[in-house]
Amino acid sequence: MATGRDSPSPRRVLILGGGFGGIYTALELEKRFGDRADVEVTLVSRDNFFLFTPMLHEVAACDVELTNIVNPIRKLLTRTRCEVTDLDGHSRQSL
Repeated sequence: MATGRDSPSPRRVLILGGGFGGIYTALELEKRFGDRADVEVTLVSRDNFFLFTPMLHEVAACDVELTNIVNPIRKLLTRTRCEVTDLDGHSRQSL
């Protein structure tokens, strides 16, 4: 059935949270969908960095530099659109 559009609208995936689950989900989607233009992935996170928390104790012990466990999200996710915002699930306001 023709809808009158030249191309169908892209499928959109929204990932909330830039922790382990969000980052690794976005990385897997980037691998699976590659350069397909019909899929858009957006990650919304409170922070613009990913902190590898299992190694924090090594930073505290001065065995590892902090820069080795903190990575900018935009550098990790090359195809995913990243939005940095503070999500407040407790505040419910009517528009």
